[in-house]
Amino acid sequence: MRGLRLLVLVLLVGCEAGSDGLGDYDAWCLSDIIAEPDSGIAIDAGQAPGDVNAVIDSAVEPGPDVFEPDVFEPDAIGPGPDNVGGDPDVGELGAAEQFRARIVEVMAEVPGRVISAVDAEAVLSEQPFAYHVIDVRGASEFAAGHIANAFNVPLTRLMDHVQSGAIPDGTPVLVVCKAGQQSGWANGLLNLLGYDSWSLGWGMPSWNDLSGNIWTGAVAADSALDDRWVAPSAESGDNEPPTLDSAAGSVDALVAERVDAIGRGSFRLTTWGSASSHLDDYFLLGVFGEGYTSGYLPVTHLVDPALWPENPPGLRLLPTDKTILVYDCDGQTSAAWAALLNVAGYTAFTMKFGANDLWNSELEAGCAWQPTFAGDFTTESSL
Repeated sequence: MRGLRLLVLVLLVGCEAGSDGLGDYDAWCLSDIIAEPDSGIAIDAGQAPGDVNAVIDSAVEPGPDVFEPDVFEPDAIGPGPDNVGGDPDVGELGAAEQFRARIVEVMAEVPGRVISAVDAEAVLSEQPFAYHVIDVRGASEFAAGHIANAFNVPLTRLMDHVQSGAIPDGTPVLVVCKAGQQSGWANGLLNLLGYDSWSLGWGMPSWNDLSGNIWTGAVAADSALDDRWVAPSAESGDNEPPTLDSAAGSVDALVAERVDAIGRGSFRLTTWGSASSHLDDYFLLGVFGEGYTSGYLPVTHLVDPALWPENPPGLRLLPTDKTILVYDCDGQTSAAWAALLNVAGYTAFTMKFGANDLWNSELEAGCAWQPTFAGDFTTESSL
């Protein structure tokens, strides 16, 4: 697994064990993370499980070895220093601190792990198997047209695909979906497992608009234009991160266990129309890089992902008594962050289409979908 700096803290404590079919966890520790939320929250649960439309070659070498636990010393489980900065010695951090440090580091990395269709096509046209392409769209959409040599893997079957050894060791992964948001969710999980994973920017419409561009309707909405604030909230927090109960014998094993649980659960997505009706239930987290000035939802806590690991309070900014609602320009990075926060034990959702649904007409260049982004690259059909 890629080397990751160790930056944050939390004490790993026990919860009362219960069973939910995915392992032994306390009902709060896990079921709150993957169970259906309150009816006021709109969910797109992803595509229903189905047959993977590809034959897995059993001779293919497996991916990164993240499922075999390392030997772990019990006395390493304990509290670490507050707001750890820099690169502390591993021995200074307990198991839970190392676990959350990995999550924070990947959260900082995933905004840069989006590849344009133009760049991806340039590579694949010369080296057709340069990426292990995973397409998480529905079977009918995949059959109508997909990138050559792609595997059709419904989002809730992603962990089966990973654990089968289908991803060749050392081969980068390219995740594709309808609009870049489900692929963002998957991309966050795969990077946390140590894969060199990338998400296709803007989803399949940027490769080839096969069945009507889903972004056309999204950007016409301007659904929160009247609610837009010119500045984010300046508040900070000092909250204890969630506690988790696990029998995992190492940090690697705990990461694999939690990613598996979240990867098999629902894709957590909501809309502004749904969230705005009970906004007090949410903690709004805006993920925007330096220079963004196009506006914010009310009481947004702004995070620059590039500064996230070195910017206290880090995870301590986030409360555990509210649902974390993450949004960004297009929903791609926010989906990855929501997935990773759920792995960490929070209840987190991503905002559908991000700021492109909220106020596309006011978005700056680079953040807004443009008709010129639509692609016309070659696809294969299974029909």
